[in-house]
Amino acid sequence: MACEFAALTTHDRPAILRHLLRLGTDDRVLRFGTAAPDEAVVNYCGRWNFARDIVEGAWDEGRIVGVVHLPVYDSHDDLVGELGVSVEAESRQRHIATRLAARTLERARKRGLVRVYIHFLTRNRPMMRLAGRFTTDIALDHDEAQATIRLPAPVPQAGVAAARPAGPAAC
Repeated sequence: MACEFAALTTHDRPAILRHLLRLGTDDRVLRFGTAAPDEAVVNYCGRWNFARDIVEGAWDEGRIVGVVHLPVYDSHDDLVGELGVSVEAESRQRHIATRLAARTLERARKRGLVRVYIHFLTRNRPMMRLAGRFTTDIALDHDEAQATIRLPAPVPQAGVAAARPAGPAAC
């Protein structure tokens, strides 16, 4: 089972929605902080702003098995984002979340974001490990945690065209 990683667009929204709706109750609690019903998941995915947000996906055999959604917003004159991750249970233990997060963080850095936050439940051990791969700045507050990833400024390169987001990559 090989997978491909790619930036996702508004045209991929139906496949993203199918992926999110396949998440079981426990996975929805870990991804959304609550056992989000289908209607809430549909509404949530429908609000994604692909022109502003960064969305990366992992495709396996023609379907999305993992997604990172990074809504981008302004905070005190800084451009920041909040990373959300989901990987289907059958596709875990393949470093899909790590690869998706790394691609997303690189795109965020190139876009000029200065920080990326990850909010998650402390019992979400895979998210704790993922956050720990990119930062040591993880604050715990009872059953919730927040990781803060500080991104270095993009390095301007004279005479080089603006970098494009990474294209499809094999797993």
